[in-house]
Amino acid sequence: MATLECSSQKKSSDLKALASRLLSWLERDGPLSFLLTLPSVVWMLGIIGYPVGLVFWLSLHNQRSIEKNVPFVGLDNYAKILHKSEFWESARLTVIWSLGNLLLIVPIGIAIAVVLNLQFYGQRTVRTWSLLPWMFPIVVNVLMWRWILDPVAGVLNYLMRQIGLVDQPVSFFASRETAMLAVILVNAWRWTPFMAVVTLAAMQTISGTLYEAARVDGASSWAIFWRITFPLIRPAVANTAFILVIWLFNMFPPIWLMTQGGPGDGTATLPVLIYKQGLHLFRMSNAATISVLLLVMFIVPFTTIYLVTFGRRKLS
Repeated sequence: MATLECSSQKKSSDLKALASRLLSWLERDGPLSFLLTLPSVVWMLGIIGYPVGLVFWLSLHNQRSIEKNVPFVGLDNYAKILHKSEFWESARLTVIWSLGNLLLIVPIGIAIAVVLNLQFYGQRTVRTWSLLPWMFPIVVNVLMWRWILDPVAGVLNYLMRQIGLVDQPVSFFASRETAMLAVILVNAWRWTPFMAVVTLAAMQTISGTLYEAARVDGASSWAIFWRITFPLIRPAVANTAFILVIWLFNMFPPIWLMTQGGPGDGTATLPVLIYKQGLHLFRMSNAATISVLLLVMFIVPFTTIYLVTFGRRKLS
């Protein structure tokens, strides 16, 4: 009996020592943080890692439709896509689409933020209403603008004829140039409030004493903005601009809903080309290859620049 009691006491002390070591291990920030974030990491790997891995796998195989035995072709798909003029034309249109939006969204968004930052009657109402284009669903925005730009029943053509700008209705989606311009303007109209809100939030953090000191020194409104406001909101503006670039390179709904890549593939950016290759022509490997090229050629460089730039800024 004495032997059994000693063994049970020894097991109990061993369990207590193990529990105490486990608790001390968990009390440290590293292991506890790892355990708390592990479910989220596993979930993200499941919903992001698997699809991305599948895209890379498809780009190395010749998957045309639903097939069981898919032949491995290595880098042949990449060589084939890179030698197609269709891919490079879509890449050019993607750059035009992204830069066109960015050149409109950023300066107009900053200008709207400057106006909304002023003190005037009905300021809160104007701020709320200025967010409506961004708050509306993309389908509602597209349907509204398709009606506005319609050559027969559109309001814009009616107004242009009334004031004498044009003699005949303008079909904005009939030519490649006007179609791309129209899609860029519509998308910029939707995303400019987002830029304005972020910029306005950055302006609200600037101390009023800086403006008071500048006015005492006789600085003009332009000098105050250029010397005080803009340097202080520049990190927020640059951060938002980088995020917008990444989103714009991946953006599909507004172009497809308005033009479906037409006329004559005049607005067929790379996301539109991926959709057509994968879900219209059922060339899944081509669509996957273009997706990987879009990631490598555009998304990764911009993301790297973003991380390096803002990482250095935080360290400094």
